[in-house]
Amino acid sequence: MTAVRSEVGTTAGRRRSITVLALAAVVAVAVGAIVVMNHGNGGGQKAVIATTTTTASTTTSTSAPTTTGGATPVVRAPIWPFASNDQSFTTAEEAAKSFAIEYLGMTLARVGTTMGSDVEIFPTDQAATRTVVHVEHRQGGWVVLGADADEIKVDHPAPNDHLTSPLSISGQATAFEATIGLELRAYGSMTPAFKDITMGGANGQIGPFTTSITPPSLDRPLVLVVFEGD
Repeated sequence: MTAVRSEVGTTAGRRRSITVLALAAVVAVAVGAIVVMNHGNGGGQKAVIATTTTTASTTTSTSAPTTTGGATPVVRAPIWPFASNDQSFTTAEEAAKSFAIEYLGMTLARVGTTMGSDVEIFPTDQAATRTVVHVEHRQGGWVVLGADADEIKVDHPAPNDHLTSPLSISGQATAFEATIGLELRAYGSMTPAFKDITMGGANGQIGPFTTSITPPSLDRPLVLVVFEGD
């Protein structure tokens, strides 16, 4: 598959964060996009994971954000490495490859070109299907914030959208037999809490996909993974 890290606290009445990942083809699974999302204050949930009945929570980062013109900056919560793993990475490439292998299941992942804070990942030495992993250097090392695949694009939900239940998911993709996989994972876990499929384009032709799901009721933030399995 294809994919952030920060401390996550759960407090009633506060906001709950969400992350979205989209993956393109791989040996196991590849990713197409990742998005961090939040609950609205006192309103219904919109956008990427969680139900209206779950306890809200907030996601914070150990790095100090900067402000511009008095605006409150959005600090994206890293998906990888998990805070509980006590892992750290000295290079962007190490972080991206570890994420691809351990979180996404690309056991034969190959690192391509690094372009600033973006690292190309391919599922095998011969594969051309590309996932771009977005990384950032923070106190303690490099972390993964998200990922985008050439063959899977998630249009909705978008980063920082509010969560809803049911949750609408849409975008553009191509996959073998047009089958696009969906997973919801609890933040800080690689175990799917929800699985489903939807249909997109096939035979290399990008086509639209859209579906609506009911996220599980959990007291932790969730990560949405959209992928093509091989």
